[in-house]
Formats: sequence, structure tokens, C-alpha cells
Amino acid sequence: MLVWTARVSAVGAWAVLSVAIVWAFGLGGGTRQPLTTLDTLGRIGIGLLWLRVAALWASKAVRVRARRKRRRVSLSKDTGPLGSGCR
Repeated sequence: MLVWTARVSAVGAWAVLSVAIVWAFGLGGGTRQPLTTLDTLGRIGIGLLWLRVAALWASKAVRVRARRKRRRVSLSKDTGPLGSGCR
């Protein structure tokens, strides 16, 4: 789920960047713009990029925690017999 959040936020950030570039260069001349200012587009883009960073960080933390859990070694001493042989 976190990986998909990172992917979707990256696509959203690219879309916001594309709209901002088109709007800044005036290529959408006669069209009504969806947002009020470039400042709003910038804030949305920065928010999406921070969401991506947070999702990637959380995803990495989950993977590291799962890897550490698999590598744990039991340090308990078994007091039972060792098996056949060793006398």
C-alpha cells in the first residue's frame, strides 16, 4: 500500500508540474485555469513530493523491520538431551 501511495503521489506531482509549466508559459491561452495561482500549484506539488518521501521512508522501515524479525536468533538454553551420540 505504501509503495502505491508513493507511485500515485509521484504521478500527481508530475501532473501538477506539467500544469504549472503550461500555465506559466501561457500555452493554455483561452482556457480557464483549474486553480487560482501558481503558488497553489507549487504548494500542491511540494505536498505530493513530501507524501512520496514519507511513503517511501515508511515502506523501507517496514521492510527493514520484517527482515530483522526473520533474522532473530533464539538465545534460550535448552536443558534437554542433546540427541544421540555425544557422551
